Amino acid sequence: MALEQEVISLLTIGFIVVIGVTALVTALFWWFKKSHHIGYLFTLIHLAVLSVAILYAINAIKMDPNHPMSSENISLQIGLAGLFWALSMACLVIAVIGYSKS
Repeated sequence: MALEQEVISLLTIGFIVVIGVTALVTALFWWFKKSHHIGYLFTLIHLAVLSVAILYAINAIKMDPNHPMSSENISLQIGLAGLFWALSMACLVIAVIGYSKS
């Protein structure tokens, strides 16, 4: 897919900043609240697994379409991104269940 040169780096930097701030806020809440350990733990795991999913998605976007077997490689990258995204959503559901227990 043809994109301007800066788009991938801006997307990557923006994602790192947002995930970093979210992880920091989650860790600080966990530190100060001292409760709902399962919820906070699985929220952080969700963010880590989501980061892997986004990594695969960005690799699929920036892959050279003129490379031999690029279609297969892009399909694999998108499939792996979807798999890791689904795992991250499962972690998020477990986190919500962990938060709801009092």
